[in-house]
Amino acid sequence: QGPGLRSSARRNHALQSSLAGLCEANTPRSHQRSPVNLGSSLSAPKVEKESRATPEVDCSRRSMLAAVAAATVLSPVVAPQSASAAGIPSGFAPVQDLQDGYQFLYPFGWQEVSVNGADCVYKDVIEPLESVSITIVDVNETSSISELGNPDQVAQTLINNALTSKSAVPTIVSTSSRDVAGRTYYTFEFTTKASNYTRHAISTVAIGNGKLYTLTTGANERRWKKMKPKIETIAKSFEVTYASATPY
Repeated sequence: QGPGLRSSARRNHALQSSLAGLCEANTPRSHQRSPVNLGSSLSAPKVEKESRATPEVDCSRRSMLAAVAAATVLSPVVAPQSASAAGIPSGFAPVQDLQDGYQFLYPFGWQEVSVNGADCVYKDVIEPLESVSITIVDVNETSSISELGNPDQVAQTLINNALTSKSAVPTIVSTSSRDVAGRTYYTFEFTTKASNYTRHAISTVAIGNGKLYTLTTGANERRWKKMKPKIETIAKSFEVTYASATPY
């Protein structure tokens, strides 16, 4: 595995076991989950909007985000569809997971690999830092990513607690928010400097189907100028869809 794909099963297990209590503590008893929008697609119009600061973020919500950040569940992924589907850029292939409810694009040539703690991973076999991964965790009654804070707050918590190793130094480059078919997505760009490499990455997070989805994709900093358009395409293509209850 490349440095950008490493995960800690022990940390995931500990955070996952504490997630239920944290979610319950941060959810008002009168809260009602918003209905999930079922009619979205890769080509749905995207509306960019500025990040808005939230006046108050308590410690329990920060703890909730830290737990959500790294806890994951495993499930099967549907085989990639034909690249001839309408709306798919040249050089990319689509992945659609009907059971877990998500879809995204990845570049031709990347191969699917199995990584502990990730639901789905595709990577370049020559450049190990060039990859895309999906992690999923239950969030109970939380219906929108905005309930966990604004983009800056969520980015800082996830990057510091889950998306980088303790020995690496992360730097947030930018954060943004967009709405697709009534669902809010947060996207943040960041770098991770380790002793022998620097990775430039983009993560997109959203909540739907009672789960938090995190897509992270990136490349070595030395190849960022060349890979940036592809990495941005991957991040923007990510979409949460309706999750089927029927197992494969």
